[in-house]
This record gives sequence, structure tokens and C-alpha cells, in this order.
Amino acid sequence: MSPQDANKALLREAFQEVMVNPDADETIIAKYMSKDYRQNVDGLSFDYEGFVQHMVAQKQVIKEASVEFEHMVAEGDKVCTVHHIHAVKDDGNEIKGKVVALFQFKDNKIILCDELTHLVEGSEEDRDLGSRT
Repeated sequence: MSPQDANKALLREAFQEVMVNPDADETIIAKYMSKDYRQNVDGLSFDYEGFVQHMVAQKQVIKEASVEFEHMVAEGDKVCTVHHIHAVKDDGNEIKGKVVALFQFKDNKIILCDELTHLVEGSEEDRDLGSRT
């Protein structure tokens, strides 16, 4: 498997284990994300600890989630995706979003995510779900 294919596989696995898995905790997050992780999303930035807080905030309101990759292209140590998020909140309301993101890898972990999110379906209060902490 090429390094680019390995990064794509790692990214798919990270989405399932960290974002989709309702029981993901910091132990699971640390398996996929570098302690030097940085995320830029919709004009905001946070580090590894901020990402952990972001995951905690999401899991407090989301009952179930899924992701579907529309496009995934790898070059060097980077993977670019266009993916769709579908989530059901604890109150039963649904959220659908489209995300365009660039991920960078180092030492078999994700070190950077630079993304733009677009709320396709859901309430206005959920517009910040891609960056909520």
C-alpha cells in the first residue's frame, strides 16, 4: 500500500472511530490525532486540546452520526476530501452538512485539518457544529 493510500485508510478509520463512534474518548482520539494537531474551521482555529473539547461538545448533543466521502484525493502527506455528514441530535432533529477539508499526516497521525463546513439541513443554532467547543 502506498503512503497516500495508507493516509486515506487512516483518515477513513479516524472518522469512524473518532467522529462516528459515540463512545470515542481522548484515548481513541490520541490514537489518530497528533498532540501537535491544529484545526482551522470556518475562520476559527484550535489545537489538540481544543479538538478534544470540540468532540466532547458534539457528543453531548449528537445521538448518532455518519459520514460519506464524495471525493478523496491524496498527494504527498496530504489528503483532500469532500464529505457529507449526517447526524441525529438527542432531541431527534437531523443535521446534514457538506465539508471540504485538507488533512496533513505525520508519523501515522493527523497533524492538520483545514476545513470549510456548510450546513445543508438543520436549525440555525447548529451552524457552528463544525467548530463548537
